[in-house]
Order: sequence, then C-alpha cells, then structure tokens
Amino acid sequence: MATKVEVNILAELEPLTVPISELTLDPKNARQHPDRNIQTLMLSLTHYGQRTPLVANSKTKIVLKGNGLLMAAKELGWDRIAVVWVDDDDETAKAYAIMDNQSGETSEWDLPNLKDILEELDTGAFRMDLTGFLETEIADLMTQLREPGSGLTDDDAVPEVGEQICKPGDLWVLGEHRLLCGDVTMSENVEKLMGGEVGDIVFTDPPYNVNYGSTMKDKMRHKVSKSNAGRKIMNDNFPSKLAYYQFLYQAISAFRPYVKGDVYMCSSSSELHTLQKAFVDSNGHWSTFIIWVKNTFTIGRSNYQRQYEVILYGWFEGSPHYWSGVRSLGDVIKQEQATDVWEFPKPSKSPLHPTTKPVSLVQRAIKNSSRVRGIVLDLFGGSGTTMIACETLDRRCYMMELDPHYCDVIIERWERYTGKEAVLLEATNASG
Repeated sequence: MATKVEVNILAELEPLTVPISELTLDPKNARQHPDRNIQTLMLSLTHYGQRTPLVANSKTKIVLKGNGLLMAAKELGWDRIAVVWVDDDDETAKAYAIMDNQSGETSEWDLPNLKDILEELDTGAFRMDLTGFLETEIADLMTQLREPGSGLTDDDAVPEVGEQICKPGDLWVLGEHRLLCGDVTMSENVEKLMGGEVGDIVFTDPPYNVNYGSTMKDKMRHKVSKSNAGRKIMNDNFPSKLAYYQFLYQAISAFRPYVKGDVYMCSSSSELHTLQKAFVDSNGHWSTFIIWVKNTFTIGRSNYQRQYEVILYGWFEGSPHYWSGVRSLGDVIKQEQATDVWEFPKPSKSPLHPTTKPVSLVQRAIKNSSRVRGIVLDLFGGSGTTMIACETLDRRCYMMELDPHYCDVIIERWERYTGKEAVLLEATNASG
C-alpha cells in the first residue's frame, strides 16, 4: 500500500461517504484494472479529489460502478469514500455493471480537438500527466495528427538532371538529411552513412530483379525523357534467384545493426518470397505483407493485369520496434492505415524511375513507425521519395544510392523542393 494521503472528497459528496471497509469489490467484475490504470486513478484522486460517487448494491455491498476508483482509494490509504446505494436484483446489477463500462467504450475522441486542447495545456508549467496520458502517448498523438509540410514543387515531382556531379563514395548533407553514393552490401558504407547514429525505421525499395529498362515499353519511355540513363536500375537483372537472394541477404545484413525499429521493404510479387527468405535469414521477424493497391494497372504478359505491389513489413528479432498507429477495433474500422491494404494512386508521371512510390504512401509508414525527429533509413534511394516524405514530416532521412545518376536526381529533387542547397561533406572514391 502506498503512503497514506489525506482523503480528498468534494464537500458536496461528504454526506454520501461510508467506511471503505463496508464495501466489497465485484468478484465477477469483467473490467480489468492493470497497474497503470490504478496509478492514473490514484493521481486523479490525489490532485482532483473524488468528484463522482461509486454505485454499490445496498444488499450485497458489492460495488457496481467504480471498482477501480475503490482500489485506488485503498492504495492511497483512504478510510472512506462517497457511495450511492441502489437496490438492484442480481440480473440488473450485472447488466448495469456492464452497461456502465460499455457505454464509455462507445464514445470516441475528436482527435484534432483533443490535440488542440493538449497543446493549449502544454505550456511547460502544467503537469501533462494530469490528463491521464503518458508523455509518449501525447507525442504519438501529435505525430499522427501532424499535417505534412509542403515544398516549392509537387511532392511527387522528379526532375531531369544534366551533367553527372555525384561520384561513388561521395557523402552529401541535405539539410537534416544525409546521402551516400555507395553500395549497401558493403557494411563500411552503411557505417559511413550513419556517422555513429542508429535509425528508427527502414523504408526502402530495392531492385525487383525484373530488368527494368530492357523492354520495348521502357525504350519508348527513354525517348520521351531527355535523361535516358534515368530508366535503368543497377543490380536489377541477376542471373538466378539464388544470386538475387544473396544480394538481398548481404544488403539486409549490412544495415541490420543500424536500425532499431520497423522495416518496410518494397518488392515485386514475383520475388516477394525471395525477399522474405533473405529478411528472415538475416534475423528478421516477418509480420505481414502490405498490399499497395494502385489506381491503375500495369500492362504485362500475365492473364490478369497487375494493379498492386507488395511491401514486406517486419522488424529484427529482439528489436524494440515502435508503433504509433491504431490498434483498437473501432479505430481499425475507421482508419484504413491500420490495415495491410493501402490504396494510393500512382504518381502521375515517373519517366525517370520505373518504380517511384507516391510520397503519401511512404508518409503513412513513417508516421506509423517513427516519432518526429526520428531517423529513417533508405538504402536504395532511387529518385529520393523517402527523403521528400521525411522532409514533410520533420524526420531525418539517411539515404544511400548506388547509381551516381540517381544521386544527382535525389539532390536536384530535394533542392528544388526546399529551395536549399546540398553540401558535399566528403568526396572519395572508396567503397563505391
């Protein structure tokens, strides 16, 4: 029992007080009261006092409403508490006890309004734990309701670039972000990129092993784009599934020590099992495949034209991965972000990179799995979508890209979006 504190009951309720020893906790109470709940109620009683009476059966002395409050009062060493007595039969008593709890469950937060109120209270002088929320829960709420920022260009705009600037081994700083032109399968490159930091989440889009850029359709697209080199993807045409597996395994093993949270890895449906095996073999815990449903299909040789892509979602075994998304039944029903089917339109144009993801899709993963100012790793940077998503959500993106051409695209895209200039931190020819 905690140290006894002074009984704090509103004066208007004092006539209703009875000795706590006269009351009996409901032995069939279907509502559990874990330690955190009792601690919160103790804080409420201590600071605000008892403001609503318990409800108890006058014949059995069993508490029908307020069992948790009674438990908290006992922990505080109170000797009395305010009670309203009812003369219910057994059936009515049981039904009322359930109704009292369930009626509260059917209410719901107006989250934007709650956010505004919490921000008004958060002056620095007020104890925010007196709201009943933990500091981390408030931070998570602010994260989920944070409106993405905007830039000087469209979020999904990918620019053309001219003469190549980046070289293998170059390390760039783009505001709060970092970009290394290098090979992720080499652990020393990941170490160089991270600079002693550890990432909070990985969102990355490795090559699909489908040889993008070799089809007639791709060649026609090259003619449309001034930057023909922009269509080809390095490491996208392995001689066998085994070779592709080994590539993925080496990459995942190289970045594994540098992430402590969730991992999102995009894949083609034809190679998702190869990716899953490489991830699990690298001590990864596979949780689910997220299905990205597009607004249009891609013409191919299959009988059924494909209108989705797959994203592996998981974390590394033993990792204290973070989740700020919703889990309760009501929230899952209301918020599609809590399911593993994500519906986002494709970027309207992606002539410079064949697998460009919409920024809004990446934003969902980042918001669900990281806090503001967290570090997001993308080891296959592509056209830089993850960096733009991080820029809009006040996260730091640590990105790697093998192809110097696409590094140029990433830098140009970020500079146009922000109006700022990237800085070459380190220029080398090592570990390309």
